[in-house]
Amino acid sequence: MRMSAVFCVIQEMVEWIDRHLDQALSVEKIAERSGYSVWHFQRKFVQFTGLNVYHYVRVRRVINATYALVNSEKRILEIAIDNGFNCQASFTRTVRGITGYTPASIRSRFSADRQQWLKLVETLLNP
Repeated sequence: MRMSAVFCVIQEMVEWIDRHLDQALSVEKIAERSGYSVWHFQRKFVQFTGLNVYHYVRVRRVINATYALVNSEKRILEIAIDNGFNCQASFTRTVRGITGYTPASIRSRFSADRQQWLKLVETLLNP
């Protein structure tokens, strides 16, 4: 029973993170919200998601941003800010580091082939 309670807390925090990706998120802030210590929360988060909290937040931001790149005409800077990045340079660096593509190349490469974009997202979620 205890593990299911922990799982529910982690699931609730994952959903909360996903709703607040446009905000500054720290492991400390998320752990505090969960009611667990930072150490315990991070350990359980990795156990249930396979990713540490910091990496999960970055990957989710990149997935949201790539979705916007592929499905909207918004400027790259606007997408970066909408997804919690402070500037286009850090956004580009993060997206390239996680996906291997720049935001502009994601837009041009995957806008016409959303199936390939879904495959990219799948590799991000299941490294």
